[in-house]
Amino acid sequence: MGALDHVTARARDAVRTPTGAVFHRQWEVYGARGATTVRLHFSFIDGYTEHTLHVRGTSASATVDFELNTYVLHEHSQDLLDLDHLVTAARAARSTLVQAGATFGSAVLAKAGLAFDSGPYQASITGAVKRFYECLRARTPLDERLAPALALTTVRLAESVARAVELEPPARRASPRRRPPPRARAPPRLRPPCSCSAAPASSAAPSSSGCARRGSACAPSCATPRASPWGWPSSAPSS
Repeated sequence: MGALDHVTARARDAVRTPTGAVFHRQWEVYGARGATTVRLHFSFIDGYTEHTLHVRGTSASATVDFELNTYVLHEHSQDLLDLDHLVTAARAARSTLVQAGATFGSAVLAKAGLAFDSGPYQASITGAVKRFYECLRARTPLDERLAPALALTTVRLAESVARAVELEPPARRASPRRRPPPRARAPPRLRPPCSCSAAPASSAAPSSSGCARRGSACAPSCATPRASPWGWPSSAPSS
């Protein structure tokens, strides 16, 4: 297919790492070359692991599942529409079942010590290295899947995505609420001392309320017991 003519990208679901950096966990990349469009989706959130490649053409579509090591082809049959759906689904199910059984059987035989691939991931790396050295020994051009041109195209695609991506800003952190400081208790109010003690000796005899100056402004305060700073009421001044 070659390099893409037009690329747009968007990154969202931003989170902050423990070091303070911003990392976007959802990436959507759209590209086009002529009449062919490409969509790349990268998700780094917790969930079911998927690594698939889906190609849709005019008369058929194909899906490669790298995790399950399966390749499923969907194409129309010569039957009516209802029978076509049944035949297409049955073919896909049969192909998936056969490939899953082959992968499982190869893994079991490899653990038994026989010369079988232990898994699709390891088998893909082994096959790539083997093909690379075969091309070197035969002095033939490298396979297109291993040639530097593919790596260069991949790096250029990543650079174009970095230039065109729209980064969603991270969500603001809610500031923690601060508790108001505890209020200090106000000291108990003490009544001012009676000024009757400053009355001259020649003043009139004290009234029944204990005040030496009857009818003065301090008579009510003298009649009421004053609060002591130690917590108990003090007695009214005596005569």
